[in-house]
Amino acid sequence: MKQLIGVWKLLFITQPNNEPADTNLTGRIIFNDQGYMNALIRSGAAVPLPDSVDWDTATDAQIAAITRRIVAYSGQYEVRNESGQLFTHTTLDVSLDPSWMEEVQVRHAAFSNGTDGKSVLTLIPVENGKLADQSLVWEKLDLPTLTMI
Repeated sequence: MKQLIGVWKLLFITQPNNEPADTNLTGRIIFNDQGYMNALIRSGAAVPLPDSVDWDTATDAQIAAITRRIVAYSGQYEVRNESGQLFTHTTLDVSLDPSWMEEVQVRHAAFSNGTDGKSVLTLIPVENGKLADQSLVWEKLDLPTLTMI
């Protein structure tokens, strides 16, 4: 599925009433053509550590204040067409939440065009065999091609 390949920027997450759940989000999801993906989402504004405190010397409470608002995972994915609907199935090999490692992460995937003509990807988690009430809406970034030296 060539349309999926690339780097996507999180625009918003909808909840059951289709209102954005959090407009202060930062997120990227990357799908490469070797079948590997990586996602990182942070809600809320960045919480910096106090001056003179670095990651290695921060307290557990300081680290928790930062990481509780982060979702991060990656792994091998495949795209399946199930009755005309596209789904990604990802077997994780890394996840900030260890409970996610226990099962394949499945997302319904739909593509559309934004008002500016950019590609938009809507991913809906599948929970217990059913589509969840939330959706994650992503915009494909138009990145320059890297020239290797």
